[in-house]
Amino acid sequence: MIGAAALVALGRFNLAPVASRYASYVLGRPLTIAAMHVQWGTVVTVKLRDLALANLPGGSQPYMISITRLDGQITPFSLAAWMLGRRPLVVRHLTIDGARLLLEHTPNQHPNWRFHDSKPVVSQNPRSDFPTLLDARLHDAEVDLRGAGGHTIRIRLDTAGIAAQAADQPVTLDATGAYNGTPVTLAASLHSYVELHEASKPFGTVLHLASADTKLDFAGTMTDPINVDGAVGQLTLTAPNLDRLLAIAGDNGRAALPVTLTGALTRQGDLWTLSHVQGTLTAHPFQFDFTLREGTHRAPDAMTIDADFPVLDLTPLGTGGPPSATSMRVDDQPGNLIDAHVIAKQFVFGTVRADDVDLKLNVAPGSATIQHLGLHLIGGAAQVTVAVKNTQSSAAAQFDAMLAGADTGQLARWFGIGAMPLSGAFDAHASMRLTGNTLQEAAPASSGTVVLSMRSGTIQRKIVEAVSSDLRLLFGKAEGTARIVCALGVLQLQDGVGRLAPLRLRTADGTVAAAGTIDLRREAMDLTVASEAGSTSLFALDVPLHVSGSIRGPHVSPALGTAAAAIHAAPDLHAMPVALQQVVRADPCLTGGR
Repeated sequence: MIGAAALVALGRFNLAPVASRYASYVLGRPLTIAAMHVQWGTVVTVKLRDLALANLPGGSQPYMISITRLDGQITPFSLAAWMLGRRPLVVRHLTIDGARLLLEHTPNQHPNWRFHDSKPVVSQNPRSDFPTLLDARLHDAEVDLRGAGGHTIRIRLDTAGIAAQAADQPVTLDATGAYNGTPVTLAASLHSYVELHEASKPFGTVLHLASADTKLDFAGTMTDPINVDGAVGQLTLTAPNLDRLLAIAGDNGRAALPVTLTGALTRQGDLWTLSHVQGTLTAHPFQFDFTLREGTHRAPDAMTIDADFPVLDLTPLGTGGPPSATSMRVDDQPGNLIDAHVIAKQFVFGTVRADDVDLKLNVAPGSATIQHLGLHLIGGAAQVTVAVKNTQSSAAAQFDAMLAGADTGQLARWFGIGAMPLSGAFDAHASMRLTGNTLQEAAPASSGTVVLSMRSGTIQRKIVEAVSSDLRLLFGKAEGTARIVCALGVLQLQDGVGRLAPLRLRTADGTVAAAGTIDLRREAMDLTVASEAGSTSLFALDVPLHVSGSIRGPHVSPALGTAAAAIHAAPDLHAMPVALQQVVRADPCLTGGR
């Protein structure tokens, strides 16, 4: 026995075969080591080459762990104390090159980090056994965290180091590499190893993460710093835009929004909380609270957001393409469930302006719901609800909205269509059902009802006289405006074809009505427009007009035969929601007369 110990101490033998067999037996999984030498002296020197631990059968890669080279120096006393008294090792020097670690669930849902089909056990805080690394360096390492859905978080470490002058002295940590392909650097100032091993006390931690000019800082304590658990401290973020953060999260989208924030961060188990946050977005201040509950196996994380913005300016986001190309489908297996409540005193997106925005949004697997959206827009107050749910091949959306007291002049400026021939306040109600993969695809297949109404305002007199074929137009232009008594337009859509019945405008100078169809699939219309005899002047011929052809360039001709009778068509009240039925029935323009 003494002779064998002496041979080992001399370091002349390759201990890899013995170590491989023993480790394979303990782990219940093949582990191979090409070479392993141990040299005893004033320090114990360990040299290991080409270690590989097999993955579970069915894993995405053959090996769970591989290390090309490991060189370490351990004090003999600490090695003996570790073996006899389970005291943490004291490692004077450690260098690891070419390390790879893969953590995943196999197709039969077994986590590859459990051995011998063991069940998870509750153990003491791992910080108690963490070795005292006085000088350790890591080169060319990679950690892959593969989720149950196949999504992989890839952490690359080009270099990393941890050092301390002694076990009772502060620890420094540094690393350069990438997270999901985005370059990241880490610098940390930690309390001593002595304090680390006292698991009953919070461990002081100061972290600084940076990716280009995006910086994230944390200053506080953790009860389990190895797993970043029990964190309590202050988090500060500075980002000239959100692109880097999106890239780190695995999203290739662009979000040129400069943001700064600072708030209180805590983590207890699977619950992360960021509270009392103060910050700026596009130079405007805001405040919010945020929680994230990590999902259990195969379940997404659940996020809640409660944000308040005096000004929410999203103009830097850009349009990102035509709205019609926007996908309606919602991710069936989202990484995050979202429950958000956002308030903005003023909202800005390009030329769009809104005030007093109050949004409640929920995102779940295969569905997204705007439970409530209230805002003031173009002079009116709006209420909107939207529910989107995936179908087998596309998505279906139910859209309900109401806009009260909006201004026609502001509406014209919003759409950039110049001055309108009428002015005043109007109300709009809509209840629509859309089905498709994109808004462009869904529009021609939409069904529902749109109601527009006015109770006051003015319209240029020449419009009424032109529709009523007033002979006075032969002798000069009509001057001034006519007072609007009421206006009502009802458009009932079915599979992209709209039935306009009625469109009625009652003024002090006469009543104008229209009816017909608008085909969104062909972008065509077929309408009859006429004034009501007896409501116009003695000079009006009241000749009905037929408007047909392309929506962009319709053809106008006299309406002959029974076509004019179409303007008296009544809306199909039973085909619309009860709320819209009540709106139409209460409108004074539904019946004829002055």
